[in-house]
Amino acid sequence: VDGQQFFGVMPAVGMQMEPATLAGLLNYVLDNFASSIEVEPYTAGEVGTLRKIEVNNVKDLRPNGSN
Repeated sequence: VDGQQFFGVMPAVGMQMEPATLAGLLNYVLDNFASSIEVEPYTAGEVGTLRKIEVNNVKDLRPNGSN
């Protein structure tokens, strides 16, 4: 942040959220920090499905999600 490096571990709080809550958070981040890209909003069902698989690159899972 502003040239300063931070070394720490971010806790996995997303796994404690309901799928609808996490989808809302993901969509908020996309809307407010990546508004220049076109992406379909996450749904609770999609979050539930994604939680069940190991993800190395989210773009592999949502090839039509952004341009």
